[in-house]
Amino acid sequence: MQIIVKSAKYSSIPDPDSLLISNIVYPLSKTGDAIFGLVRVLGKPNNTRMRLVETIEDRLRRFKETLGGDVNVPRRFEQLLQALNEDISAVMQEEKRIPLSDFHVVIGVINDNQIFTSGVGNLSTLFMHRSAKQRFVIYELEDQFKGNEDITWDKLFVSVLDGELNQGDIFYIATRISAREITLAEMQDILVTLPPSGALKRISQHLNPKTAYGAICFQVLEEPEAGPPKKINPLSSIQHLDETQEQTEVLLGAQKPDFAKWVISITSPVLKKLSAPGTSGTKSALKQTMRLLIRGTAALIVALITAGAYLLSIIKNIVSRTPAAYKVAKNATKKAPALKNKLQEKLNSFKALSPNTKYASFGLILVVIVLAGSLTIFGIQRSNQKQNTIFESMIERIIEKKNAAEASLIYDDTEQAKKLLDEAIALLNTLPIEKKTQEDRISEIAAELETVMLEIQGIEYVDVSTIAQISTDDTCATASQINGVIYCLTANGGIFRVNELDKNFSSEESAKGSIGEVVMSANKNNDLVFIDSNKVLGLADIQNKTLNPIVSGTGTLSSIEDLLIYNDNLYVLSAKDEQVVKMRPRGDGYEGGTNWISSLNSNLDDARSFTIDGDVFVLLSNKIIKFSSGIEQTFTFDNVEPAITDAIDIWTDVKSEHIYILDRAEGRVIVYDKNGKLIAQYMNDELKNGINLIVREDNKTIVIMTATKALSFAASHLLK
Repeated sequence: MQIIVKSAKYSSIPDPDSLLISNIVYPLSKTGDAIFGLVRVLGKPNNTRMRLVETIEDRLRRFKETLGGDVNVPRRFEQLLQALNEDISAVMQEEKRIPLSDFHVVIGVINDNQIFTSGVGNLSTLFMHRSAKQRFVIYELEDQFKGNEDITWDKLFVSVLDGELNQGDIFYIATRISAREITLAEMQDILVTLPPSGALKRISQHLNPKTAYGAICFQVLEEPEAGPPKKINPLSSIQHLDETQEQTEVLLGAQKPDFAKWVISITSPVLKKLSAPGTSGTKSALKQTMRLLIRGTAALIVALITAGAYLLSIIKNIVSRTPAAYKVAKNATKKAPALKNKLQEKLNSFKALSPNTKYASFGLILVVIVLAGSLTIFGIQRSNQKQNTIFESMIERIIEKKNAAEASLIYDDTEQAKKLLDEAIALLNTLPIEKKTQEDRISEIAAELETVMLEIQGIEYVDVSTIAQISTDDTCATASQINGVIYCLTANGGIFRVNELDKNFSSEESAKGSIGEVVMSANKNNDLVFIDSNKVLGLADIQNKTLNPIVSGTGTLSSIEDLLIYNDNLYVLSAKDEQVVKMRPRGDGYEGGTNWISSLNSNLDDARSFTIDGDVFVLLSNKIIKFSSGIEQTFTFDNVEPAITDAIDIWTDVKSEHIYILDRAEGRVIVYDKNGKLIAQYMNDELKNGINLIVREDNKTIVIMTATKALSFAASHLLK
């Protein structure tokens, strides 16, 4: 037998304008040796991002060409990483830099049943090793690739992982996907059940059509050796069968029943106790008698069972041959004595026995039946007790890890808590379910582990209440809050006030000047400023119920994603210009504006929204960038699970200690403190329809505006 490695790759990118994914597998031999790589670059594809992907692909292609003949693969792999570090450093010096957190890659090589791999970022990387007991030990390798102080654009690949591949092992690399689409346990079940290509397709079927997914999977198998069958010694084969009989029974469960061994396994504990030294006289004689009786009974049971099995096989054989042997049997029956006469002879023989002999026979049969039943019940109870002991021992280990994870949370060690909880979940998935009580117990523990996992991730599923709903055919295009009252502007310039007492939107009759469709708005004292579809700035006078254009420099910008009034100045976010423009007020509106950002390392072409508390926080689809006095700051926010993919609105102010983000893809509001620590994640599917985020910290509530509703829920982190 020789080991072969089967491989498959899969990719789905619904929106190529939002990220890049490249998965590479270059076969090296017929046994499955291969070079592989998975690259995921976040953000809108630009020259920098595309060059990084091309650099990885080109180096792996050239690496394949160098692996001919007798070469030192580990040494060549180290040289590949060194060359990649130099190439990527050169790209970043020539092109506009992107954040290191946008770049996620795992590359490696499989050669002669060994694997060498390296990477950076947080791609999902699983190594599933099948043990001798046919159970999988799961290693999550992505923690080895996450960023640390040693990783920079000048030296991206700093560590190498290596290991040996054995039959049944599975190696899986993929882009991160939400646990709400498919859990880790479900994914593992698919990977161990299906071949690589089928497993990746099956996983993709669980995902939202809008979810980007790229993956590579390797599975180690054994294949019969090629060539003609080898001649073998029949005697040695029988000897080998005897030697491996117990192992075959354990692994395959297909061995024929061994009744003698079964009876011996049941009676041996009793015989062992009866053979124990330390007794004499009458007790010793009684023990010897019991031993003889048990052994004799056991032998009789085995003989009866064996005879019964033999008789059944004969009957089966006779039945199968009945049509062909009917005539022969008929002739034989005529020559043989009648069955009735035979039975009568046996009965007469039994009647001729003395009464004592008859009673002894009945007594022996009764003893055999009672003893056989007792031994059977004892064996079943013993087996059940052993299984229950193993089950409860595993449950205790799982609970210990769960309690340890909860203890780690008390000290804010979320990494350790997650590691312990992952181990507990892996153990739970190995438990067999043989009884309804065990199934209920496993379900109970799984629910407890899920609760701790939600606590680690800061997730709270909230109940939302509808505080107002539009009763007309109008829809809200943008909403802002003025002195505690929420106002909504429709695309055609209508003004609606959210009436929380009557739970409706009350229409305010309005007159409008020469403006296009309203796109976004921000509050300005007791009024609203807005941007229309022609990038014209307008003023919505709430008291006079009018909408008119005002002077500003917004028309010169390439795009407008958001606007804010701060210290009476107008700030406008432009993604295409990668700039925040500051416009000072003047009598008829605002000045043309000046660029506020003076130092930028990241790419803002994916900017969605921004907020100001003295510093400026710019929200991209998947992260936040902080600026102070126009200069980008090195600032890290805790990673969240599921990862942010479609954030659309952000809020904070000088008085607040928190930063709030509306992530429409996951239907949640994420809360950070201003040091970047994750505080909470509030989830509800209705939040997926949100267009604006309004935070009321004084009331300890959060309001999400949709096109037709105002939804509210309690901010429990403010209640602590």
